Amino acid sequence: HLKLQTMDYYSNDQWYDRWGPDPQPRARYYQHSHRHSGHLSTPEPQYSNLHRSHSQGHNVPHPTNIHIHNKIPVTQETTTAQRADSRPPPPMPAPMPPPPQFQQVPMMAPPPMFVHQHVPMMQSAPPPMMDPHALRAQRLGEQLLAEEFAEMRLHRHRSHSRGRSPDDRLRWDLEQQRRDAAAAEACRRHEEDTAALKAQFELDRRREEAKAADAKRLREEEATALKLKLELEAEREAAKRKKQEEDAAAERARVIDDHERKLAADAKAAADAEAAFRLKLELQAREEQERERKAYDDFLRKQRERKKRTKRPTAMPCAAKKRKKKPKKENTKPFARTKEKQEAEEKAKKEEQARIDSAMRYRLEKLGWSQHDIAIALDPEKAEKEKKKKKKHRHSGDTMFIDEDIIVVGGVCLMLLPLAVGFPQHHVPVYPRINRKFLDIETLEHYHVPWEWDRANSEYIILLRELDKYETDVLFEHTRRRRKGSLTIDKAKDSGPKFAWVRHKSKERSKSRGRDIRVTEIVRR
Repeated sequence: HLKLQTMDYYSNDQWYDRWGPDPQPRARYYQHSHRHSGHLSTPEPQYSNLHRSHSQGHNVPHPTNIHIHNKIPVTQETTTAQRADSRPPPPMPAPMPPPPQFQQVPMMAPPPMFVHQHVPMMQSAPPPMMDPHALRAQRLGEQLLAEEFAEMRLHRHRSHSRGRSPDDRLRWDLEQQRRDAAAAEACRRHEEDTAALKAQFELDRRREEAKAADAKRLREEEATALKLKLELEAEREAAKRKKQEEDAAAERARVIDDHERKLAADAKAAADAEAAFRLKLELQAREEQERERKAYDDFLRKQRERKKRTKRPTAMPCAAKKRKKKPKKENTKPFARTKEKQEAEEKAKKEEQARIDSAMRYRLEKLGWSQHDIAIALDPEKAEKEKKKKKKHRHSGDTMFIDEDIIVVGGVCLMLLPLAVGFPQHHVPVYPRINRKFLDIETLEHYHVPWEWDRANSEYIILLRELDKYETDVLFEHTRRRRKGSLTIDKAKDSGPKFAWVRHKSKERSKSRGRDIRVTEIVRR
């Protein structure tokens, strides 16, 4: 391409020889005011002191005005390449902005443009990300272009002279070939650098894409693993919570069932104890009523007999004795009938009492009473004998009868276990400590259970005797029934005469129930 430009450039000399003035340069060549004419200051020996004579028309030598703008000292050995190297570098265009997806590949800058007007151009700073090889190739290409334009201007100047020689043309061709080879080498290096940059950029891009893909895959795997872990933990927590709820519900149901069974058993035991106690009270009341009725009948009968004896007149003792002896003989049969009737009644009563005692014994056995306790409860005389054997024990103003291992209170028998009975000598007794809201003081006084206040807390009572479960249930049931009001006894007002029941010692050996009871009217004075 440079050779063609040179041929075109040299072909203009013929036109100049014909027509005289310099033709208008082509569009790709521009003139500028900063012409570097350092190469014209020291012409070569064969061209020294040259002047144009074709246009002057005379042989008078005309001095040539040469303006030197470079700062390099001019010598005879200064060459065209040295003068071209001394020129300042042409201005560089501003770097183009990089595309949004990949890095801009550095390319060779275009040749400088020249205009007719003087436009001061400032050298711009090289791009910060420019590769050194690409920058060096760019500067080499710009230098070669500048040298080419300088040579073109030199040869144009020489073309106006008449003293050309073949040696100059040969030197110019050699220099031109050297420049072409350097330009080709620069282009080749530039292309290699560009290809290397593109390959490196593509490799980096692929690495970044692979790295981003791996990071994305790792993030997705971690997110999936975390999600599965959270789901497993949630399922485990739900299963654990469900199991705890089921266990709690089962435990609650079991506790409720146990409590209900215990309440039912306690209620049944309390009902049985209350029924037995009421039955016993009824039996005792019937016996007392029967004894009272018999005593009252005997008292009325004796009063009637006494009145009859006082109403009869006193007669002769003999006649009276005869009359007394006579009715006695006459009344033998009615007395025998009365005696038989009484014996039958007593036999029926004994049978009824035996039947009642057997039923009472069966009920008390079901409640867990011992045979000794049942015998004492069913036989008032035996209970009275046992009471006489008791020793008096006072505690808190209460009197309690104690006999080794049995306590009898109000017809109800409770087992009393002393501290040293039934336990080894090293046994330490355990006294129950009960709150007042569960046990009343009246219950303890009723059953004559020794107790004392808790010195640390007055709301608690300490029972000074070891109790088993049955005895504790009896005390609690008594307190419960007492608070409900079932043990309240209403005393009926009696406006009739009042009698005192007095027991007299009988001389007869065979005793029957109620025979030794007498009724005496109480007379107020």
